[in-house]
Amino acid sequence: MSDRSFIEIWSLSYDDIAWVESFNRSSRVWAALQLRFFRRHGRFPSRDGDLDGNGLTPLIYLHINPYGRYEVDLDNRIDFDRLAA
Repeated sequence: MSDRSFIEIWSLSYDDIAWVESFNRSSRVWAALQLRFFRRHGRFPSRDGDLDGNGLTPLIYLHINPYGRYEVDLDNRIDFDRLAA
């Protein structure tokens, strides 16, 4: 699938985004996926083969960060003079 056809199939309108944002964060990706599937096929995905598992795998592991979590405080500056001493 070309990048252009992928974008045309899976892009959301502003109204779609507003609707998807009404869901809690953990459900938004799935709501968007079902919405676009419905718009394309006229029904919701109901069979195992309806959705390509290879395309969904990154969504399943999207919440995992193997590098740890870094909290960034943009209100404070790093005191490099103190660190160099």
